[in-house]
Amino acid sequence: MPSEESCPQGQNEPCGTRRTLDIGRVPALLATLLRVQTGGQSGQGGLWKPLKLLACAELHPLLRKPSTQEEEEKEECMVNHKPHNFQVHTFRAPHWCKFCANIIWCKAGQGQKCADCGLRVHTQCVRLTRRDCRPPLTLTQTVFGCDLTTLVKAQDTLRPLVVETCIQEIEARGLKCEGLYRVSGSSDRIEVLRTAFNSDAAIGAQSAQSCEDVHALAGALKLYLRELPIPLIPYSLYQRAIDAARRPVLEEQVILLCAMLRHLPPAHYATLRFLIAHLRRVSDHEAENLMSAANLGIVFGPTLMRPLSQDPLVILSNISYQRLVVHLLIEHQAVFF
Repeated sequence: MPSEESCPQGQNEPCGTRRTLDIGRVPALLATLLRVQTGGQSGQGGLWKPLKLLACAELHPLLRKPSTQEEEEKEECMVNHKPHNFQVHTFRAPHWCKFCANIIWCKAGQGQKCADCGLRVHTQCVRLTRRDCRPPLTLTQTVFGCDLTTLVKAQDTLRPLVVETCIQEIEARGLKCEGLYRVSGSSDRIEVLRTAFNSDAAIGAQSAQSCEDVHALAGALKLYLRELPIPLIPYSLYQRAIDAARRPVLEEQVILLCAMLRHLPPAHYATLRFLIAHLRRVSDHEAENLMSAANLGIVFGPTLMRPLSQDPLVILSNISYQRLVVHLLIEHQAVFF
């Protein structure tokens, strides 16, 4: 079992220095985390083989960069399942139940209607209805502040168009811009971009293309991510990410973060993968833009993940680990995604 390495910055502060990931230590660390015996030093115990197969199947293929075709095939398999937002509704006229095709009569409590897509079903049919809510784009009032899964279902995309558009424009003309994502853009221009994307995706794309201030584009992207009602790394997975960052050994951090990423909703996973790949390209131009993976972690840590509790002590105690999570995702982007 690997010995625990102390952080050079102190035990209470996560280490932000670069360390090489020794993938050969993964099976033993995995066994340690699962609290099982690996069969001694010979490695021939009964549980060693399945642990080794698990480690090889889940982690080793991720060490190489997937091809464009593999990425497209993986994206095509991702399905965003959004549950319906059913509410009890008393209909003024008889309607057909979209599930059982029988009539919903005008009686109190007999039918329910989805507040997002308008689907009408019997009350007894609610629990049998598929989780395939697809709100019409006209019913999605805004882009900023809209639930991520709801938005991609309405736009029929893998990722929000505002994220794709801003990143494309930034990469086209701003990767070498000094202080990218750290320097604040014009608040007026950010508000113009926000209004444009809220009105229509095409208008938002035109506004982004005509915006000369790269920092305003970066500010609009950060603002969209901050205003998500459920963060890109959801509240339900926040503590798992923090616990992974608290581990003193890099390989343990990687294993636990890989496990956390597998539980992300499809829309959140696709968006996070797209964003982290972009941030990796930003850090590759560190010599020009002065934005390393650690610096980007400082900027995006509180943006991509935040605790459900608003206790200031909880927020302050975890902020360094939030930064480290994003730092690790960027630094080892090819491993995680």
